[in-house]
Amino acid sequence: MSAKIFQFRPRTTVRPTIKELFTDEVYKHYIQYLESGDVWRKEKRIETLYEGYPYQAPVINPIREDMVWYINDSKGFGSWVINESEEPIKENPDILFGWSPFVRYSTAPPHELLHLKDVELRSRIVWYVNPEGYGQYAVVQSNGCLWLPIPKPSEWEDHNKRLGILGN
Repeated sequence: MSAKIFQFRPRTTVRPTIKELFTDEVYKHYIQYLESGDVWRKEKRIETLYEGYPYQAPVINPIREDMVWYINDSKGFGSWVINESEEPIKENPDILFGWSPFVRYSTAPPHELLHLKDVELRSRIVWYVNPEGYGQYAVVQSNGCLWLPIPKPSEWEDHNKRLGILGN
């Protein structure tokens, strides 16, 4: 007698969409940012470039000792990174949002920051990664302090952990 074998479908986790995670207002703001980035790339990006970019950092001595120059060859950009997590600096190919669409679970920046004004600002922009592995673009002030545009809310629950996408 032979047995018939049935394969079980692998268990998959359904990831919430950006529209499900955030309010309509936040979603619209993010989409506008992305759409306006096309104009910036075509008309203004050139003003933020310098000789050797992206293979050379914009300044020889970074403002902080924990700044590391990261190059994304495939997307053609470079950025400073401050990584406070224990993970190595590498791009997460999955799009996992944090408490904002501008915050991603990735120790390397997933894209070049849009809307930079000049080379000076490029030298002070960093992809800051918190100890939990969530990153966002931030500005390093001349005294070394970080300015985070979207601080993590104290009441934020990690939806990626809750859904089993990330370990606990």
